[in-house]
Amino acid sequence: MILRGGIYQMRIWEQLVRDQPDLQRLPPIVLIVIHHGPTRWTAATSFEDLIEVAEPMRSALLPYTPRFRMMLVELTPERTSELLSQAMTALGKVAMWCISVAGNDARLEQEIGRIAGALDAVLAHENAVAALPALLRYLLTTHPRVGAPKIVDLLETAANPGAKRVVMDVLDVFRQEGRVEGRVEGRVEGRVEGQARMLVKLLAARFGSVPAAMKARIDAAKEAELSRWALRVLKAPTLEAVLDEPTRKSAKAGRTTAHKRARST
Repeated sequence: MILRGGIYQMRIWEQLVRDQPDLQRLPPIVLIVIHHGPTRWTAATSFEDLIEVAEPMRSALLPYTPRFRMMLVELTPERTSELLSQAMTALGKVAMWCISVAGNDARLEQEIGRIAGALDAVLAHENAVAALPALLRYLLTTHPRVGAPKIVDLLETAANPGAKRVVMDVLDVFRQEGRVEGRVEGRVEGRVEGQARMLVKLLAARFGSVPAAMKARIDAAKEAELSRWALRVLKAPTLEAVLDEPTRKSAKAGRTTAHKRARST
């Protein structure tokens, strides 16, 4: 992992230099690895630990060897509480907890009360309708045996009843989706239908009534399109802007104009 991390760093720096040929200094890159395996981390966390050189040559050669460390974050059960208290944001706390209980159904049910305060803060935030689906998808993927209805019930039990109505609508969609599919795996078609229903609810919550033509377009969309549109709900100025892609069209128009100029020249 430490070797792979070094390769990632070099690729990033290489791309920066390629994009900015006049660059004189490189920005720092901090390599962070999040480990949530069943046992503690035992592999190297410093690159020089991989270099096999015996003393006394080791001391002489190490100054000419790349030297960097990675920041290791272990999400083993005994460290979860400590990490949650150190997390900077409510969403960070909830995300860290979700990773720490991934695949462990018993811990999911027993420890969800630990993030009640952070969960309330996430649900009360203006970006809740964007954050909540991502968290739910992760929990559904890592706990398929628990299923959507029970996961939603656990979240509702842990959260403050005063959560925004639109958040409860999102939870309702996931609960219904879970009942229709029976499980997260296998029924891709049912999952896409659930995403489409949820997107329509989110659009209605922000912009009001959704035209039938737009609903039909959403129903016919693929999963990748639905995910992309859902991310635009909070920032798009109008209902139409959520489904349109002005950036892509503008870029295409720019390329077409440039191509025409090149041909004329």
